[in-house]
Amino acid sequence: MNNEFIKDLKMSDQIFFDVPVSTQFTNGVVKLGVAEFSGAEKEGKQPLGNQKVILTTLPGLLLLQSQINQLVTELVQRKVLKKNEANASKGDDLIV
Repeated sequence: MNNEFIKDLKMSDQIFFDVPVSTQFTNGVVKLGVAEFSGAEKEGKQPLGNQKVILTTLPGLLLLQSQINQLVTELVQRKVLKKNEANASKGDDLIV
């Protein structure tokens, strides 16, 4: 990904992340911890840098899931992602 693009995102009110690191549901609020990768992989692990928290309601989470599902379907149709049938039973059936 273009580093200048990421730098511009960091200077705005947008949140960039590479990986979700935690999820919680407490008192009707969904809490998603997200982080970006920081530096080169060490001992088989990618170090994490700046971590942020995204908060939403349960209905907000379901709407987000629906929109992500629609986007993934579109990316498969456009051949940006493709199905990996060998991993379908594990739930990680898409690859870039």
